Amino acid sequence: MTSPIKFTIFLALAMLTLSFPAAAYMGPGAGITAVGCLIALGAGIWYTFKGFLWLPLKRLFKKTSTEQTQQVEQEQAEQANQNK
Repeated sequence: MTSPIKFTIFLALAMLTLSFPAAAYMGPGAGITAVGCLIALGAGIWYTFKGFLWLPLKRLFKKTSTEQTQQVEQEQAEQANQNK
């Protein structure tokens, strides 16, 4: 690598590792609101995943397995009738 690229990477890493004091205050109302928003975001993502992906796939696999089970049962019934 060339020297300017190395210097830029070093400078970026040095800036990322330095910590500067934050002149900010989060009151109790804003903190509780932030926590509530994060919980709501997580719940929204979870229910979106569950409703749009998991349940339709589950229903599809259940339907497929039910159809296969019915076919096997019909074949067994036919074989039993033929053996009589």
